[in-house]
Amino acid sequence: MHRQHLQIALAALLECHLDEVWFVPVFQAVHKPGQGMLGYQQRRQLLLTALRDLPGVGICDIEEQLGGPSYTFRTIDALAGRFPDRQFFLIIGGDSLCELPTWKNIDKLVQQTEFIVVDRPGYETVSPIDTAVIHRVACQLSPVSSTVIRAALQSRQFNLPDLDSEVLLQILHHDFYDCLGDPYRQWLRQVLDCQAQVPPGLQEHMRSATRLAVNYALELGLDPRPALIATMAHDLFRSASDSDIITLAGGRGFRLNDLQRQTPMLAHGPAAAVWLQNNLADIDAGIVAAVRDHTFPTADSPQLTRIVATADALDPFRQLPARDRIRDAAMPFAERFAQVVELKKQSPL
Repeated sequence: MHRQHLQIALAALLECHLDEVWFVPVFQAVHKPGQGMLGYQQRRQLLLTALRDLPGVGICDIEEQLGGPSYTFRTIDALAGRFPDRQFFLIIGGDSLCELPTWKNIDKLVQQTEFIVVDRPGYETVSPIDTAVIHRVACQLSPVSSTVIRAALQSRQFNLPDLDSEVLLQILHHDFYDCLGDPYRQWLRQVLDCQAQVPPGLQEHMRSATRLAVNYALELGLDPRPALIATMAHDLFRSASDSDIITLAGGRGFRLNDLQRQTPMLAHGPAAAVWLQNNLADIDAGIVAAVRDHTFPTADSPQLTRIVATADALDPFRQLPARDRIRDAAMPFAERFAQVVELKKQSPL
């Protein structure tokens, strides 16, 4: 699911004055069986994420309910039977229009429904089916495709502006399309196992901060996987006892500052960093440093440390208006981080 799908849906919704647009996830693909496809519920969840809070657009599970091969004529027939008071249109891109003659029972389909075809300006395609009723909508579309995006993810290329950032985070989190690769896949699995032992509110903070961290990494043109691992791990020992934190934090000889010695909870970063070193084979030193130093970043901190510290401080889950304003303001990341450093001087948490 990428932004071009949304552009097509919104163009049809507005230009054709539709009541609603329904996305219909394929249950069992016919033209491209099994090629790079996730399970139905996995694809549905990605779709739900991409469509969040978008008025007039929803998901229809008719093909899952019907089961078996997903033939469009059967889908339209079932919808007409269930919703006899509705008029349905089939929304497709101009490239799909060329493929209509290959669709099963196409003669029946063109009698069942009318088509809304979204064309790129200057690339209008002639309908190969004379009897099809076509409503054309122009929309400025990019040449992106789901196939290209999947291939990029499998090659660990994550600078994909046509992919919604929340969708990308979900893909990373679940290692869809083998996008993480080893050792990140194993590292994340171990971090999630440990994270499951901390209080639910702290888990939500780590997940929420990770959304920001991944976005900041992409903004800076960096691989988001180190930011994913580091931010998911940064507060693993935030709720641990003082004795556990001190035992861990001193285990690798990390130098603690006066505040951390006086208030051991402030050493939860070094404690988590030691846990990473003890439990994650060959863990990247940059990830360890970012987790260790996120509570007390400095102006010359490495980029990954800056990302984790900024995401942690500005996490919307905290619901702190002054920090929300910094997060939401339009500014370069370097300026945002500089403000976080000043905030941390006043309050390290």
